[in-house]
Amino acid sequence: MNDAHLQLAGLYMMQKQLDKSAAEFEKVWKSNPPDNRGYVGMQAVKLAQGKGGDAVAALKDLVEKNPNVPAYRMQLASFETTAGAQQATSSPATARQLFQNAIDNYKELLKTDSNSSDTWVRLGMLQRQLGNYDQAISSFEQASKVDPKNVHAMLNEAMLLELQGQKGKAGEIYTKILGLDPENWLALNNMAFLNADNGTNLDQAMTWAERAKKKQPNSPEISDTLGYVYLKKNRNAEALQIFKQVVQASPKNSTFHLHLAMALLKEGDKQGARTEAQKALESSTAPEQQNKIRSFVDQIG
Repeated sequence: MNDAHLQLAGLYMMQKQLDKSAAEFEKVWKSNPPDNRGYVGMQAVKLAQGKGGDAVAALKDLVEKNPNVPAYRMQLASFETTAGAQQATSSPATARQLFQNAIDNYKELLKTDSNSSDTWVRLGMLQRQLGNYDQAISSFEQASKVDPKNVHAMLNEAMLLELQGQKGKAGEIYTKILGLDPENWLALNNMAFLNADNGTNLDQAMTWAERAKKKQPNSPEISDTLGYVYLKKNRNAEALQIFKQVVQASPKNSTFHLHLAMALLKEGDKQGARTEAQKALESSTAPEQQNKIRSFVDQIG
């Protein structure tokens, strides 16, 4: 009967009927003999109720009592990650500590099983969350070594490398991803943007961007990439149309405003370009991008 109760509890969880879900998990926990799956489920309900501290504390106790059961430590790390996300806005310091605790638990798991690609990815995601980019890249690399077909790990590594300015290495990884998954819209989009930004392989970049657009027709970011490729290919009317649409959809996105400013300048509308560049500057929080925007403004004349 425990399996049936667990299935019913899961259905109640999906329907947000948390009290009913907890009751079913409790039946499993109080069965004879007690089934720890019910106990873990009860804590999952607490987590869903926003009681992350209680859920994490309960899982810590379970791990201490069962130190040789990796599944419990994995669940604890997952709970800590979710609880940290819940605290990110109200208590950043608490969130960081929860994320660090989760990192420590994933590292502990990897000591006994270093061939888990999923654990390496989870570790890398948290390291990235804490701003430890080099460590995160190393973890994603390990995930790819364990499973050379782990596209999720490769995407995360490539995007971090791109963020750090290592665009050549990022491009190499995106190329590998497209070899494994030719219709991966994120790799298509990012490769298109990298090539457009470099002003190279623009015909191929347009093909990639248009394929990504077909996969994600409602994404402003992908539309912006397609517009940027059009801009670089001197198809300015099409670029302008796209940039106006994405700015309207996402008025606080500094990149969209900057791209619209570029297209307006290409049309000879210097005042419009200045206005959009100023909006881009007001929306930007990254010093590197702010410098890029100021450099563009200086070019307007």
